[in-house]
Amino acid sequence: PNPPLPKVLWSLRDNNNYEQTGLLVALNYFADNDKLFLHNFYLKSRRSIEKPELSGPAAYVLPADDAHPGAQAQLLRVLQLQHAEISRVQTAFAVQVPAPREKSKDDDKKDDDAAPTQPKTVVHTFAAGSYVVRMDQPYSRIADTLLDRQYWAPDDPQKHPYDDTGWTFGALFDTDVVRVTDKAILGVPMHISSAPVDPAFDLPGLGIHGKLPRIALMHTWIDTQTEGWWRLALDTLGVKYTYISTQAVAHEKNLRDRFDVILFAPIGMNDSQMIVNGLPMWGNPLPWKTTSLTPNIGKIDATDDIRPGLGEQGVANLKRFVAAGGLFVASDDTAKFAIDMGMAPGVFAEQDKNLKVVGSVLRAEAVDANNVVTHGYDKPFGVYSASGLSFTLSNLVTGDNHLPNAKDYKRPTGRGGPHDSDAPEGRAGTPAPELPHVEPWQALRLNIEQSRNNPLAIPANQQPRAVVRFADADELLISGLLNDEDVLAKRAAVVDARFGKGHTLLFAINPFWRGETIGSYALVFNAIMNFDHLDPH
Repeated sequence: PNPPLPKVLWSLRDNNNYEQTGLLVALNYFADNDKLFLHNFYLKSRRSIEKPELSGPAAYVLPADDAHPGAQAQLLRVLQLQHAEISRVQTAFAVQVPAPREKSKDDDKKDDDAAPTQPKTVVHTFAAGSYVVRMDQPYSRIADTLLDRQYWAPDDPQKHPYDDTGWTFGALFDTDVVRVTDKAILGVPMHISSAPVDPAFDLPGLGIHGKLPRIALMHTWIDTQTEGWWRLALDTLGVKYTYISTQAVAHEKNLRDRFDVILFAPIGMNDSQMIVNGLPMWGNPLPWKTTSLTPNIGKIDATDDIRPGLGEQGVANLKRFVAAGGLFVASDDTAKFAIDMGMAPGVFAEQDKNLKVVGSVLRAEAVDANNVVTHGYDKPFGVYSASGLSFTLSNLVTGDNHLPNAKDYKRPTGRGGPHDSDAPEGRAGTPAPELPHVEPWQALRLNIEQSRNNPLAIPANQQPRAVVRFADADELLISGLLNDEDVLAKRAAVVDARFGKGHTLLFAINPFWRGETIGSYALVFNAIMNFDHLDPH
């Protein structure tokens, strides 16, 4: 009402009624103006068909020889669900495509007033059987939106994007998608493919084979929205798992007797102590269970009170599970939780205050091609980063604490000026040993003196190792928002940490997000299938 009432009683029922009223008003308006809406739909569809001529591109091509046919098939199915037409060619064809980017000395010189230049092109031949998503079709714009790259300028006036700033599906599915502006592709003989695309979207289709171990998916009662995307991925792929809460873990000392792998998906709270302590215990209990008043909740899990957390006993039970040979997989804020709880010695979470990432698609690559976790990841691939988390590694449980290394070396205090060598006079000098050089994703090697009788030094067979790292700075961003990329470049994105006889696998990225990150799924499933032999040979 206008003016508003001084006091009202409002409930969920009022929310539903409010939305129902809005829907009925919209439907009534649509019915009263049906000819106008039909004509507008015609105009929108016509402009979509004219897209190659008016704005481009002409098409997107998904090559027939893709290294990940299961991921490609799922991407095509997603497009079909959006009513995009998928065509297929019967013979090989060649068109102009953008040439690979070459970094030049002028890349660092910014000229905001310079006119954009047309990208260089080269002739590329696509094999017979390749899929083509033409842009001269009624639903070209949704396909273009999902397949193209996005860029959010760091100095954009909108400083706080509400949601993800990047969602390039080809990169996130780890399947090749080529944007083609050459309109000659529209003259290539092809036919619309309406049949189901093979292979099926299951583990074998993603290249994962073998018998699954015993899996648990642990959740808090704080928030289950982000974790729900992990459940959806597992359910869609037909992966059997036990759904357990942190409260249940707190009461089960022998988790290793029941499970081989425990997955702990992100929560979205970034508060390790809240996971342990739960919600404040003042007031009345907050049940989540099936009752006559709430018949539709509490079906897959229930509790008399959602407030209690994991507790110290639950932390001890998780640590006992890993130490006994289990695999604990955590991502984003739950990875920070695992680090904070001492389940990943030598691993430290990093999130620079000047770095800004908001749901962006970043480029990553495998560190060790022989690692079972990265099997099938032979070239750089796209990953989803919510906020730019990364890891640094150390062979000391306390971190390197400014141990000298080649990169950060500075002349120490001594004789002479800043550019002089402090060499002894009157006798022959002995050159100092060369300082170790390490990459940002590696742990600094300890010398004999740093290792001798040092209780903080991690034994060689217990040292953490990077599995996946972020790409170099000039190749890091695929889509979305990223500033100060040098801070994140080359840092560890996935780390295998040892704890007792088991492993804690930490993801700075989110491998299961909104059904978009199909290309990251195998990182998790490779680890699950090899939970008992993750140690390097």
